[in-house]
Amino acid sequence: EHDKPTRNKSGYASYQASFYPHGGLKEVRYFDPDGHPTRILAGYAILRATVDAQNNRDTESYFDESDRAVLSQDGYASYRAHYDPDGNQDRIEYFDTAGHAVRIRAGYASSRSTFDRLGNEISVMYLDELGQPMRAPASYRAEHDRCGREVRRVYLDAGKPAPLGPDGEAGYATAYDPAGHETGRTYFDASLGPYKRSEERRVGK
Repeated sequence: EHDKPTRNKSGYASYQASFYPHGGLKEVRYFDPDGHPTRILAGYAILRATVDAQNNRDTESYFDESDRAVLSQDGYASYRAHYDPDGNQDRIEYFDTAGHAVRIRAGYASSRSTFDRLGNEISVMYLDELGQPMRAPASYRAEHDRCGREVRRVYLDAGKPAPLGPDGEAGYATAYDPAGHETGRTYFDASLGPYKRSEERRVGK
């Protein structure tokens, strides 16, 4: 007797995927234990994607069991991504089922990033549906060490340090030991002076 299919934690019993000739994902369809199309926990039954000339995934769209556009669990029906010449994703825009710009669950409608020569993300700007910078979530710039670890972050408002971090800080610096464990973090106010406290973290915690 054959084993009966069952749903996994993501909400489906099986899936079928297809790919472009160069390997980029083209479509995924999800099915219930009886082989019928079903929505997964992420909110859709079908995922379709396109890739650019460098095989970067530049769009992704979601559909229900009847092949109608549907919002994902994160609050958008599709996104469009853009890449810099080095293949870093430097811009992403989110859309509703009608193709209009929409704020996703995280609170923004698009974002723009810049990268250093090693591919580390050194700044992020979050934008609303009209393409205007937002105060929450806050844009920021970051610095990294030679190992690619973020060692400093400053939150920005109109390009200037601002107290927009999760705890009201304007930025922080993070320290690591030689093994790469995070050992401490110091928070700063908008003048980039000491703010509130330093958070010391013991190795292994």
